[in-house]
Amino acid sequence: MTQPKIMAVAGPSGSRKTESCRRIQKEHPDAVELVSLDDLYRDQKYFPRVNGWINWELPRCINFWQLNRILRGLKQNQAVECPTLDHETGQRKTRVIYPKPLILAEGFLMLYWKSTRGLCDSSVFLEVAPALQFEQRRQKDPDCDPEYIRRVVIPYFQIYGAQGYNYAEWIIRGDQTAREIARSIVHAIHQKFGNFIDYARHKHDEAGTHTPA
Repeated sequence: MTQPKIMAVAGPSGSRKTESCRRIQKEHPDAVELVSLDDLYRDQKYFPRVNGWINWELPRCINFWQLNRILRGLKQNQAVECPTLDHETGQRKTRVIYPKPLILAEGFLMLYWKSTRGLCDSSVFLEVAPALQFEQRRQKDPDCDPEYIRRVVIPYFQIYGAQGYNYAEWIIRGDQTAREIARSIVHAIHQKFGNFIDYARHKHDEAGTHTPA
């Protein structure tokens, strides 16, 4: 079986990464699997605070060892167990992810770790100006304190996440709709890997069983 390809999708909170990737996965369920950094947060009781807020924006808050284990297993055509996290209740569950021709690995720090970048075959970065990032994050999460966005989300992304711009193979404007961003990502995928959709349909008929990693 041909090794799955992994495309990292990085960019600031509010750049519509998750919505765009979910759209692609929904349109091509046999071709695309999704791994989201949002499911890989550590227990928030260990997170540091800044100005009274729990700081979710630090690399140390993400279990990147688990992220790498998941990506490595998928590249080896293995089914892997992946946590899912309900951010409102804090409850964690586990789901099994099966390898597919294309793995979209999305998250605001997806290009931060060198070891994670090494597991990816290509990458895109969604570029959004801070002012628009603030507006789009507010639309996404209206209950979030706007001062947390201004004083924590945006500046900490500039410290830790913005460097992803320098590592990405493709830069996509994040001031577009999720539908337009999804189209741009699919265009980049076709440019890099060819027509993965037809490939997926062919391989899906040949697929066997997979053993969890």
